[in-house]
Amino acid sequence: MNQRVIVTAYGEADVLRLMDEPLQAPASGEVLIRVEAAGVALGDVMRRKGVYPGGPKPPFTPGYDGVGRIEAVGEGVSGLRAGERVAFCLDGTGAYSRYVRVREQDAIPVPASIDPCEAVCLVLNYVTAYQLLHRAVKKEGMRRILVHGAAGGVGTALLELGRVLGLTMIGTASEPKLASVRGYGAMGIDYRSEDFVQAVLERYPDGVDAVFDPIGGDNWRRSAQTLRPGGALVGFGFTSVLTAGPDAEAASRLRGDWSRLSQGQWHSEKPVLASAYSVTQWKREHPSWFRLDLQALLQLLSEGRIKPVVHAVIPLQEAAEAHRLIESSRTIGKIIVDCL
Repeated sequence: MNQRVIVTAYGEADVLRLMDEPLQAPASGEVLIRVEAAGVALGDVMRRKGVYPGGPKPPFTPGYDGVGRIEAVGEGVSGLRAGERVAFCLDGTGAYSRYVRVREQDAIPVPASIDPCEAVCLVLNYVTAYQLLHRAVKKEGMRRILVHGAAGGVGTALLELGRVLGLTMIGTASEPKLASVRGYGAMGIDYRSEDFVQAVLERYPDGVDAVFDPIGGDNWRRSAQTLRPGGALVGFGFTSVLTAGPDAEAASRLRGDWSRLSQGQWHSEKPVLASAYSVTQWKREHPSWFRLDLQALLQLLSEGRIKPVVHAVIPLQEAAEAHRLIESSRTIGKIIVDCL
């Protein structure tokens, strides 16, 4: 028997329900994974609320990323074996489950010495950060970066990987989280009480080389003001849609900005290189990059050069509480669902 969380209707966290279903054997070329840990992301909340572009209609199971042990292998699987720990990244849905079936090529071995809760932090958050720093922008000449949402799962990953690269870093967060931001050696800016554009340019009048912004809308336009001419603005989400509330026009504008950024049609007053990043889209288009980048991160974790921040581990049956927690904006690092 399998158990998984489903979104029964668009709405608040109480639309999440745990359902039982027969356990299905893996098909040819698939592995059946007994999930140990699944990641929680704001993208899950956006899908639950029905504001994610092209998102699924209820009922569906949230969750991008997970780590677990292979329970069984399907016909034709030769590179993996039962009992092996693997990581997997789905196309935005399906991970909040006791068991999942994935294609052999989408299951990436995880060293037995690595804690599954730390490993799952790498699958979505750290791969996103790694690709933002190593693939989405030109590393040559990149010395100084601005990270928005710097205390979140991707934000802390960006700061930690930026520290590995020796970058000068600036991070925005609410005041209670600034100690965490500064702990990575970054300059911290309280976005609620400070004008981040003014604060950045006062410290660095020539601007920063790259901005990584998951907020969207007007924040992208203001972020562009902090860049040196020819600097890079990379949007990797538009979480401000979650605060737009019932304002359908505002939400539509945010989705329109994301669409224009994705299509290279977004413009700013300053000559900057603007682009959009989606980890799931890049995984579909460049599957070898995803595997290589996750393997590089697993190596860094094994060597003790990175240490993901786990804010909380919530039982699967309390997934609604995990969503409430991430929506509270009080978290630092990653929230994880314990699927055992």
